[in-house]
Amino acid sequence: LQAAQVRDESPSELIARGESLLQQAQNDPLARFELHKRLSNLKYSSGDIAGAAEQGRLALAINPNDLELLNNVAFFLAKYLDRVDEAVPFAQRAAQLAPENADVLDTVGVVYLLNGDLSRASDLFERALRFARTQEQRLPANVHMADAMLRNNAAESARAYIEAAERLLPVVSESVRDTYAPEVEELRSRLDNR
Repeated sequence: LQAAQVRDESPSELIARGESLLQQAQNDPLARFELHKRLSNLKYSSGDIAGAAEQGRLALAINPNDLELLNNVAFFLAKYLDRVDEAVPFAQRAAQLAPENADVLDTVGVVYLLNGDLSRASDLFERALRFARTQEQRLPANVHMADAMLRNNAAESARAYIEAAERLLPVVSESVRDTYAPEVEELRSRLDNR
């Protein structure tokens, strides 16, 4: 399945192949875990966020300590599916496993932001920025902190984070830029329309 993905087969073909392989791997928990994890990534990349979250949950039922899946499932549920309450335990477990991981801290912050706990969210975004090692980790933390500041009516603080995000956009990878550029634009618009 991984080789087929490298050969650039279509996501729909890869998903069908993965689901077929799952049927063959009923008695092999490790293979089922790996297939659910790969299917979660494939479904996310094809735009099926609900399917990605479900495949991630199935994988986590086999291995509940996979940091990447805990983080992804929490993010999918909170950010894209508006199921914040369901996201909380996944985010909290990820934070327990990796309390200094900027990606995890950002995700936990997003969960609390969308749950309305702006103070806790802001604290987590600050920690994410402190532990960020790459520009790709700094950009989402700045974007989300700006959102928290705008929701908290702290326009000047929000401006600083938006400007930091705007400076980061040209230097991050294309996929990260494509993900966050619309959010930065939307934050700028919210700030300018205050």
